[in-house]
Amino acid sequence: MNQKSNSGLILLTDRILEAPLQQLIDHGLEVDLLDTPLEDPKSQERIKDAVGLITMLCDKIDKEFIAKNSHLKIINNYAVGTNNIDRDACEKAGIIVGNTPDVLTNASADLALTLLLGVTRRLNYNTAIVKEGRWKKWEPIGVLGNDLTGKTLGIYGMGRIGQAFAYKCQKAFDMNVIYYNHREKEIIKGLEATPVNESEIFSNSDVLSFHCPLTESTKGKINKENLATMKSGSFLINISRGEVHREEDILWAINEGILGGVGLDVTNPEPMTSDSPLFNHPDVLVTPHIGSGTIETRMAMTQCCVDNILQALGIK
Repeated sequence: MNQKSNSGLILLTDRILEAPLQQLIDHGLEVDLLDTPLEDPKSQERIKDAVGLITMLCDKIDKEFIAKNSHLKIINNYAVGTNNIDRDACEKAGIIVGNTPDVLTNASADLALTLLLGVTRRLNYNTAIVKEGRWKKWEPIGVLGNDLTGKTLGIYGMGRIGQAFAYKCQKAFDMNVIYYNHREKEIIKGLEATPVNESEIFSNSDVLSFHCPLTESTKGKINKENLATMKSGSFLINISRGEVHREEDILWAINEGILGGVGLDVTNPEPMTSDSPLFNHPDVLVTPHIGSGTIETRMAMTQCCVDNILQALGIK
C-alpha cells in the first residue's frame, strides 16, 4: 500500500480488500497500513500525522485514545457495530464515526443459516465419524438430526440481518417467525412475523437466533436464567456479539438437555480459548467471526469506508 500524497493520511489497523482504496489515492490522500498494534507507541506516533483511521472491531477506541488523537476527522469501523468506539468522546472531539451497514446483511444471514443447518443436522459429530474412520455402514437409527420445516424461529434483534435471516428461513422451511426488538420495527415485505415480549422469545422458540447490538441491556442476556425457560432440545444461534452470551451457561443448558445444539460465529472471550468446554463439544459449531466473510461483501465494506471518508473530508 503506502501510497503517498500531501493531502492527508488514512491509516488502516489491518489489511482489507483494498481495490476501492485507490479512489482515496486518486483524490490525493495517502493510504497506509499500521505495522504495529494500535496501542503501540510506534502506531501512536504515526497516527499524529493522520486525518482518518479504518479500524477493526478488536481495536479499542476509548476516551483516552480520543483525547490523544482529537485531530482525527473520521474513524471508520470495518463493521456494522461500533461498540468498540467511544462515540460520545468522538462526538465531543468533533470526530465522525463511520461504519459499514447494509452491505453485509445477506452474507451474515447466510452464515446464520449455515450454522443453523449445521447444528440441527449435527455436522460436527457426523463429519468426525467419517474423519475418524468410525463410519462402517448406513444406520437407520444412527446420528439423527432435526427438521426445521414448520418449527418456530425466534429472532432476538429484528434489524436488517435478523429480518433477512428470518425471511430466508420462512421461505425455505415455512418456519413460523416470532421476534423481540427493544423498539417497534417495520418488517420487510413478504415476511410474516409476530412480535412477542422478551420472556416469550425464549420460551416459545424452537430455534432462537441473536442479531442484537451489544449494549448494557443485552450483555450476558443468554444466561442460565433465560436459557432455563427454553424448550427442551431447542437450538441457539448467536452471530451478534460474544458478550451477549455466557459460555458456562450455554454448556449448562446443553448438559441439561435444554439446548440440542448451538451455533456461534462470536465467542466470549473472542477468540474462543482452546480450553473452553465448548471448544470440542460435538453439539457446538463455532466459526471465527466470519458473518461478513465473502469476497463480494468485504469489497463492498471497503467501498463503504471509502465513501464515508471522502464525505467526511468534504471531497467529492
